Amino acid sequence: MKPNMANRITRIHASLPGLLFGAIFVLMTSGAGAAPADDTAPPAETADTQALQKDWAQALATLKQYSAAQRDQAMIEAEAMLRNMDARIDTLEARARDEWTDLSASVRQQREATLRGLRQQRNELAEWYGGMKHSSTDAWGSVKQGFIEAYGTLRDSFTEARAEFNENDQQSQ
Repeated sequence: MKPNMANRITRIHASLPGLLFGAIFVLMTSGAGAAPADDTAPPAETADTQALQKDWAQALATLKQYSAAQRDQAMIEAEAMLRNMDARIDTLEARARDEWTDLSASVRQQREATLRGLRQQRNELAEWYGGMKHSSTDAWGSVKQGFIEAYGTLRDSFTEARAEFNENDQQSQ
């Protein structure tokens, strides 16, 4: 493995505890996992979220099965996961732009912070993708697991962001 890649992987591994703490903090303070106060989400939104969760779960299950010898196929799957996430984040960003003038200043700030966080997590996921692409056979398992965990964190953050956008929309109506 190249020295720069080894340093990058070491930095990424060093940042994982902070990322995990942040994710746990967000989950604890957002009430994630708690029963919703009411079922005001539109049925189409709920169905789309369920379909999205199922697609992501299937993609992760498939990726977990790839060995280092199957790296090329794993990279195709991981790249598709990145493109899918990019499209989802782009959709939220477009929604924020479309609704911008109708939002209060505090909601605007909240959405900006949320989207910034999603992009940061997506960039961290891309670093894991690069690590998978260039990892040695010996490091494959741990780097692949790092990608899977980073993807799970991003997936959960995206789901929370989408719920936050819907909650803000309901409050402004």
